[in-house]
Amino acid sequence: MESSGTCDANDAVQITVVQPSDQKPKTISSFHPQFTYPIFGDEEQVFGYKGLIIRLRFAAHDLRPHIHISYDEKFKTIGDTAPVDLLKTLKPWIPEGGQPCLLLAFGHLHLTLNAPYAEAFTTLPEYERALQEEDAKNFVPPGKLVHSYDTAGRNYEIWAGSLADPAVRHLLDRMQVFVSFFIEAGTPLATDDPEWTLERWTVYFVYEKVTPPTLTASQYSFVGYATTYRWWLYQRETSKEPAVANDAFPAPEIRPAQLPSRLRIAQFLILPPHQGSGHGVHLYTTIHTACFKDPTIVELTVEDPNEAFDALRDTADYHILTPELLKHDVNINPDPYDAQSTKQRPRRVPTAALIPTKLLHDIRTSYKIAPTQFAHILEMFLLGRIPFKNRHAGGAPLTRLLIKKHKSEDPNERRYYWWRMLVKQRLYKRSRDMLIQLEMSDRIQKLEETVGNVEEGYEVLLKAFVKREEALKAKLSEVEADATGRDQRAKRKFTVRDDEDEDENTDDAAAAKRPKVRFLGTTILRGELHAASPSAGSCPKLVNIDILNAPGSTDPPIPIRFIYALQQILSLFTPNLHRLAPYTHHLRLLLCLQDQVRMLPLGLLTAAQGHPMLVELKNGETLNGHLANCDNWMNLILKEVVQTSPEGDRFFKLPEVYIRGNNIKYLRIPEEIVEMVREQQQNQPSGRSRGGHRGDRGDRGGRGGRGRGRGRGRGGN
Repeated sequence: MESSGTCDANDAVQITVVQPSDQKPKTISSFHPQFTYPIFGDEEQVFGYKGLIIRLRFAAHDLRPHIHISYDEKFKTIGDTAPVDLLKTLKPWIPEGGQPCLLLAFGHLHLTLNAPYAEAFTTLPEYERALQEEDAKNFVPPGKLVHSYDTAGRNYEIWAGSLADPAVRHLLDRMQVFVSFFIEAGTPLATDDPEWTLERWTVYFVYEKVTPPTLTASQYSFVGYATTYRWWLYQRETSKEPAVANDAFPAPEIRPAQLPSRLRIAQFLILPPHQGSGHGVHLYTTIHTACFKDPTIVELTVEDPNEAFDALRDTADYHILTPELLKHDVNINPDPYDAQSTKQRPRRVPTAALIPTKLLHDIRTSYKIAPTQFAHILEMFLLGRIPFKNRHAGGAPLTRLLIKKHKSEDPNERRYYWWRMLVKQRLYKRSRDMLIQLEMSDRIQKLEETVGNVEEGYEVLLKAFVKREEALKAKLSEVEADATGRDQRAKRKFTVRDDEDEDENTDDAAAAKRPKVRFLGTTILRGELHAASPSAGSCPKLVNIDILNAPGSTDPPIPIRFIYALQQILSLFTPNLHRLAPYTHHLRLLLCLQDQVRMLPLGLLTAAQGHPMLVELKNGETLNGHLANCDNWMNLILKEVVQTSPEGDRFFKLPEVYIRGNNIKYLRIPEEIVEMVREQQQNQPSGRSRGGHRGDRGDRGGRGGRGRGRGRGRGGN
C-alpha cells in the first residue's frame, strides 16, 4: 500500500532465488519477507518513494546477493524532511566485499560511487556474468555431509561445518539478512569473534541436489539452515573425599568441544518456498542425532522457541521417544494406592506410584532431551494411551470425573484423572510464584483452564500423528496392491452388480463381499477421496473407489472416456492436480472388487507436485473453496451451478455429489461431460488437461533468542 509517499517495506522488498540459464538467470522462487522492522523501523514503512521495488536476488548455490532498486518517483527534500537513504539503510545488512566504483540504477536514474561497497550492489550485467562463471559447477556446500534424504522424488542433503571455517562464515554472512526478514527479534551472528568462540558454533545447511540447467551451473540449491552453539554445563562434584590432582603444569589447552556442554539451537530457518515439505523435521532430527552421538553433549535445548517451532519440535521428539516408551510399556498406574489408603483424601500426587520415574529419567538423559521438553512429550504419550472415548476430546464428562476422581470403576477414567493431576502438578511447580498470590478458588480455576489448553494442544498433535500413520499405512498398502495388481493384471475381470442383488436370498458371507453401490449414471464411483504428497518410490493415493459398469451397458469394462471424464471430475475436488500430463508421478486408482484389491495405472492422471487437499468438504451439497480452476469447457458446462455470495466467495454446488463428512459417497459423471470427452477424444487423444494450481503450504517453526547472534526463527515441518 502507498499513501502520502509511503511504501510498505514488506511489499517493496522482493526476494528471488536464481540460477544460471542459457541466456539470463532463471528465477527458481520468489517471495516477500515477513519482517522488515529491523531495517526500516517498527512501522515497516519507506518514506519518500512511489512505486518502490527493492529486488534482492540470491544465487541458488552460494547465495551471492544482488540488489536492484527502482521506483516511479522520488520526493524532493524539503527542510528536514527527506526520503529514506536506501543505500545507507541497506548497506549494514548485506555482506561487505567487491571493489570500488558502484553503479546503482534507480529506474531511469543512475548513481555512481567511487568507494568500497557491499558485493550486492554490483550492476545487473556484472552479477549475471558472475553467475555464469565456470567455478560454480565445482561448488560444494562447506563442511561435511551429515545426512541425505529424498522427498517427493527430489534429493536433499544436510551439511554441517564449524563457524571457525572461513567458507562457512562466508556463506553465513550472505544469508544473515534472512535473520532480519524471517526470524522475529533475531539479530545476525557476529562472525568476527575470536576463533575459540567461533568453534562453539556449528552451522547446518540444507541443500537440494538439482539437475544443472547449464554445463557451468551448480547442482546445489539452497533450502534452509540452522545454527547451534555449545553452552558450558557446570557439573557438581559427586565424590565426597577430596582428590589430589597430579596433572601436568602448565595445564594443556582445552578446546570448547572437549568440555561438557548443552547444545542450544539458536536460529532455524527453512525458506518459504520449501516450507511444508518436512525439511524442518529432517534438519532438527539431524541436529539431535549429532547431539546424541557426541559424548560431551549432555542435552539439546532451544533458545526462546515460538509456538510454531514447538509443534515441529514436539513432532520430531515424539517420534524419537515413542519406540523407547512403548518398549518399556510406559503407562499410568490407575491404582497407585493400596486398599486402605483409598479411604483417605490424597494430600499430594503420588508421582512415583503413578509412573516409573527412575526409568523415565534414564530415558530422558540417554536421549539428551531437556526436562521440560521431555515432560511435554511424556504427557502427550500418556494421553495418547488413554482411549479417546475416555478423554475430554472424545466426550468424556469432566463433571463425573471431578466427582468420582480416582475412585471411578473404569481404570481408563482413573488414568485420565491421574493424567490431569500430573499435568496440574507440573504447571503448579512452574507457576507457583504467581499462583500463590491468588485465592484458592481462582487458583483452581486457572489451573483447570491451563490444563484444558494444554490438553487441547496435545489433541491437535495426536490427531496429526494418527493421520500421518494412516497415510504411511496407505502408502504401504498401495505398494503391496501395486505388486498384486501387476501379477493379476492379465486376469482382471469386472463384476456387474445391481441394487436388486442386495435383496436376493444369498449366503451372508457372499453378501458381505458385495460392494454396496447405487447406479446413478453410466459409471459409478464409490468410496473416499484422498490427496497426499508423493514420496520416493511410491505414488499418492488419490481415490479408493469401486468402478462398475451399469447393467446392460455395452461399453468396455474401463472405457477410455471414463479416464478423461474422471480427470476432469477429480480436478474439481483436488486443486493439487495441475498440469496433468503423461509423466512425473503417476496416480493410480484402487479398484475394490468384492474381496480383492487391484491396481489400475492411469498414465493420463499425473501430478507434477502432490499437495494435501486444498478444499474442505462440508456437510450437505455445497463445496466451499476455489473449485472453478478447471478447463474452459468445464466452466461452460457447469456455469449454471456456480454461485457468488454477496461477500464475493465462490461456491460450487453439484446436485450429483452427495457428501457425507469428508467422504464422497456417490459421484456421477454428468452426461454432458461424457459427450464433451468423446469429442475431445477424437481431437486430443493425449488427454492433456489443465488443473488449478496452489503453492506449497508453509508451515513454520523456529528457534532463537534476543541475545547477540540469536533470535527466534522459523522452519519447515
